[in-house]
Amino acid sequence: MDPKDDDIIGKEEILAIERLGKDPCNPEKDAPDELPLRSFYFVDSVQPEWQVGIFCGEHAGDSLYLLEGASCYYLGLNMEGYVKMLIATRGFNHWQFALWQYRNKDESVDSLDVMKEHLARLFPEVKMDEVFALYDSLYFEEETPPGVE
Repeated sequence: MDPKDDDIIGKEEILAIERLGKDPCNPEKDAPDELPLRSFYFVDSVQPEWQVGIFCGEHAGDSLYLLEGASCYYLGLNMEGYVKMLIATRGFNHWQFALWQYRNKDESVDSLDVMKEHLARLFPEVKMDEVFALYDSLYFEEETPPGVE
């Protein structure tokens, strides 16, 4: 395993409080018409093509969402839960999507399998069943804006 492997190296850039609510999503992105991106605000810049944020205005709620191109995924985590999961997953690359896959039993791409395989080797103290149990305990349901998966 190459420590520079793009499959495993994560990047987090949680925005400073002063910037929260000031960096709206670019609604000109190629996104579904029903997704209300004008009310989506970034919280964490995971990678250029992956952003974590929150909906404001009429679609406001407590959960954070993962925005990737034209797709938006419900994480079911508030900011406190997000930070706890960031720590539990050690900021593993695409951990947000891997947890979404776990929750939704989605096997369309291998983010979850990659995280399961490499996280334990990189951090032997991390037990995936404990990571999933923590996520289950922090996860909550709420009504989502149209167009969210």
